Amino acid sequence: MVSRYILLVIVALAFLIMGCEAPECTSVTDCSQKEHQKAACVDGKCTYSPIPKECGNGLCEKTAEESVCSCPEDCKTPKCEGKYKVEKPGQKPEDAKVLTLFCDDTTRKCTIGVKVQTPRQLREVERETAFGKMKIKVDYTEPMDLKKKDKFSVTLQLIELAQDVAPDRGLEVYQISFFSKDRLAEKRLNNVFLKELRQPRVFDIPLALQTVPGRELLASVTMRVDYGFTRHDKISATEFREVPKTGTIEYDLPDRVAFIESGELS
Repeated sequence: MVSRYILLVIVALAFLIMGCEAPECTSVTDCSQKEHQKAACVDGKCTYSPIPKECGNGLCEKTAEESVCSCPEDCKTPKCEGKYKVEKPGQKPEDAKVLTLFCDDTTRKCTIGVKVQTPRQLREVERETAFGKMKIKVDYTEPMDLKKKDKFSVTLQLIELAQDVAPDRGLEVYQISFFSKDRLAEKRLNNVFLKELRQPRVFDIPLALQTVPGRELLASVTMRVDYGFTRHDKISATEFREVPKTGTIEYDLPDRVAFIESGELS
């Protein structure tokens, strides 16, 4: 009976001590500060709640435009990495051949595209036609990005003029285009003449695509140069007749070219 009484006394003293324990705080100034957390003193206890719209508060807040790219500390999904899924009507989405997902360092948004484009400088080729000989060189970036307004760079160099071509006019270049099934890039030229031999002329040819279906296209590409020249046809020993002539030069690029339309993931 005595031991039961002692036990009750001990329990009562414990509750009394707990009830008399000093509070953790009497005001918010007694609470330690935590980064991105707002402190409060409630019933003698320090409590903490996330500060709204602060990256690092543990909340992925759409109202603050936070995402896995702008605030990876708070936002873990959806992932912004790996292959982009190309959607085709009536088919299951499939991995893109070129396009990837990545966080753009400037916009801090999830981007569809490629992080690095590779310069392609194709080997110079020579073509012999009715007007003479010409060297052609094509440079471009891989892949070609419609959103960045990428262009083909074409260098034309007249190597030789045929004897019956009027040298004062030389070769007039009307148009340079790149095509597959459709026009891919094109530039019309007015009064552009190549007269000087071995003097290279460089032309930037902008993409003619309005959009890239599915954001990605791999195509076998042909470049075409449309040109004209004036030929001296001999009528007699002392007379010549000027005859305007036109023609085209075609050059199949050795590798398929990738065209993309980069942009933000919606």
